[in-house]
Amino acid sequence: MSFLERVEKVPKEVWQFIDTKIWEKSKSSIKDRIIMTIYIAVRRYSIDDLQNKSSALTFNTLLAIIPILALIFAVMKGLGFANIIEPSYFERSLFDKKTVMKIFSFIDNYLSQTKDGLFIGVGLVSLLITVWSLISTLERIFNDIWRTKNLRSYKRIFTDYFSLIFILPFLLIFASGFTAFLSTALNEHFPLDFILSPTIILITKIIPWITSWLLFSIAYIFIPNTKVKISSALISGLLAGAAFYVFQMIYISGQIWLTRYNAIFGSFAMIPLLMLWLQVSWLICLIGAEIACAGQNIESLKEEVRYLKGNITPVDREFLSLVITHTIVRRMQLSLPPITAQRLAFETFTPIRLVRETLNKLLQAKVIVCCKNGDAEENYVPYLDINILSIGMLYEKIGKSGNTNLFDKTNEKYRTLYDYYMKLKNEEWKIEQSILIKDL
Repeated sequence: MSFLERVEKVPKEVWQFIDTKIWEKSKSSIKDRIIMTIYIAVRRYSIDDLQNKSSALTFNTLLAIIPILALIFAVMKGLGFANIIEPSYFERSLFDKKTVMKIFSFIDNYLSQTKDGLFIGVGLVSLLITVWSLISTLERIFNDIWRTKNLRSYKRIFTDYFSLIFILPFLLIFASGFTAFLSTALNEHFPLDFILSPTIILITKIIPWITSWLLFSIAYIFIPNTKVKISSALISGLLAGAAFYVFQMIYISGQIWLTRYNAIFGSFAMIPLLMLWLQVSWLICLIGAEIACAGQNIESLKEEVRYLKGNITPVDREFLSLVITHTIVRRMQLSLPPITAQRLAFETFTPIRLVRETLNKLLQAKVIVCCKNGDAEENYVPYLDINILSIGMLYEKIGKSGNTNLFDKTNEKYRTLYDYYMKLKNEEWKIEQSILIKDL
């Protein structure tokens, strides 16, 4: 084999290893897990349509950014930190001082309007609507990434998300105030500028990155309505924070080139620049969420990759419904604790995505019910009496759930076919009525 043929063969062998061989291993090394995590995150980038989802978040953020900033600055003013947070924003802003002044002007006008007469009601309503729209969109997208359909209660939404809004200013204060405090303290006690100044400069550059890391990690832990391991959130937050920090540096260094927009759009140049920054920032955030999900569920997602490469038959889907229902029923019969979706995926060697799809179908058919105790992960128990739940009842419940108005059953064109089909299904369900799932 010639040298050129060997060179041409290497990419094919590498791709064959990444696309096929690595998923067939019974035990995976740390290197294999890293490769699989990256592969799954890249693959699910298109499956989950992250580009359009980041665009939706960008639009919602544009509507909510002034009310949210107004809320944050109002809290800071109430705590006496307004003189700290505003200068820090000037120092670390991605936009020029004139643009930042306009933003602060919008915020001051918004706060002043909400204090006067009728505007206090209108201002509060607009604040709640815009913030709620952003929060609900963000939670829905994160839940889609984690394949969970259960939304938080209104109480949990209020406590979780508004606590995040209040945590954000303190992280900004920490990022801006800690460096200044450290610099002052070191200069007072160790006045050796030529030795300490490089250290202070290094710390000044690291603190914003650490702040981004913490923000992304907190988001990955609290926003999805499912249990996220701290280790997965910290690792993905570290990567997302680093990517976000690099993007900021590139964005800031390109400000000279971007100022050409000022000559074209004038004062409106702020809008496309802000949209660009928000779009990329949200994209980084969502990719980090995909990495967190892939890293935490790597074993079950190995099966999902095989599932996505193939085409599961309707018979296999029906059989999986029986397997999952049987597992849930047997746990109740043996007085074992309720089972989670993650545990079901592990015990049945089934992709977590397919398990969640099946669980949602069983929930809709009212075969099982989801129960949750506090902040614990969702557990599943039978909704029906296990002493009467048969295979026929299971498939009849599934078959009759959902939208039944797809066709006009009175139409002569479909009536004969529909009657014949339902006769076959009813006979099938009747035969299976005598077989209880708990006895299998």
